[in-house]
Amino acid sequence: MVPSFSTQKQIKYDLDLINEETEKGMQKEFSPAFEKEISQLSAGEIYEQILPMLNEQNFNKVYYWLRHWYNPKREFNTIEDAMVLTTFGMALNIFGFGEEAKKVLKKSVYLYQQIYEENGGDDSKEMKEIFNALPDGERGARSMEFYAYGTLGQLYFSSKEYDSAIVYLRSACDLNNTEEQIMSMLAIAYSNTNQAPRAAKVFDDLLEQNPEDDALISRVGSFYQTSLKDNAKAEEFYKKAISINSNNAHNRYVYGIFLINAKNDVEACAKELKESINANARFWPAHTALGEIQYNKGNYTDAVQLLQNAIQNDRNVEGKHFIMAARSFMNLGDNKRAEEIFGEYIKNAKGSQYADPNVFFEYADLLKQMDRARSAAQVYKAILSFVELPQDVKEKAEKLLKGVE
Repeated sequence: MVPSFSTQKQIKYDLDLINEETEKGMQKEFSPAFEKEISQLSAGEIYEQILPMLNEQNFNKVYYWLRHWYNPKREFNTIEDAMVLTTFGMALNIFGFGEEAKKVLKKSVYLYQQIYEENGGDDSKEMKEIFNALPDGERGARSMEFYAYGTLGQLYFSSKEYDSAIVYLRSACDLNNTEEQIMSMLAIAYSNTNQAPRAAKVFDDLLEQNPEDDALISRVGSFYQTSLKDNAKAEEFYKKAISINSNNAHNRYVYGIFLINAKNDVEACAKELKESINANARFWPAHTALGEIQYNKGNYTDAVQLLQNAIQNDRNVEGKHFIMAARSFMNLGDNKRAEEIFGEYIKNAKGSQYADPNVFFEYADLLKQMDRARSAAQVYKAILSFVELPQDVKEKAEKLLKGVE
């Protein structure tokens, strides 16, 4: 059984699948002789071996078997080859090898196309005979082909290469127009390439198939807000999503952000963010957004609690929210905790091209207030060590460094 796209995401982000223990276990199982034996299996033979693993959702084993079977110099020319390449590409994607997955999956989709052309089309008598000889028949082959296109589209979508994503996602939808995640990505890709009418058509088709899907309805609201600039229609969809499921933390959060961005209604936004946290106390974006509101209102005790929750649990918290948390502690007279907040950001940002220099500047200011000019100088030097630094930021750091040396 091939995992759905939502299941793949669950596997990829919620489970620690390839860890040290797994590596050691697989190394014991795969002796050099056994590895050689695997590499010599035909696609049909390897597929028979991995099918039980797929049914058990044992993707560790699937990955290792196919890693030892795959050779880019190998000749691939059968429908079984295409199906195994698809499975390997999906496994690579699950385990985070995106670029390699693209290469393998491109071979797979090219092979499907080549086989159809050589046999008079995908619905020819010759292809029917080929499909019928497969363990899962035509349905199995078509399903694997869908996943090849869909996973490729997903990979390009994730890297914001929307034109390429559209090509593959559209092909996937031609094979199966009921997979909500793939169709939603196609709609968003259309939206992000200024093709709003096509995006609207895909969303309309999705809504027709899933009229009570609250998460989908909320996404349609975001589309109307950001792409069509129709806030009235967007709010209609947001409210409908919440009326269907009032306990969806993400829907509450999205509607709250809409209220502050589109209507500048801070109190209504705060109310929705609190409902989001009530629905799921571990939905950290709501903590961050509500913490920012409390900080701007001068409610530093509440701001600290909310922002700390997010900082300790969410790696995606922006630098500005670390600054707000640190400043909140400073306003509460706790410079030590403020320093710890800055230190945590700098430790995590070390070597990152996305580090926010403003956090470093704020930290240096705090150190100078604490009469620790030498430590502040080290922070300015850290800023100047950034690989890519805007000229104005560089000049500011150099000027401030001279002032403390």
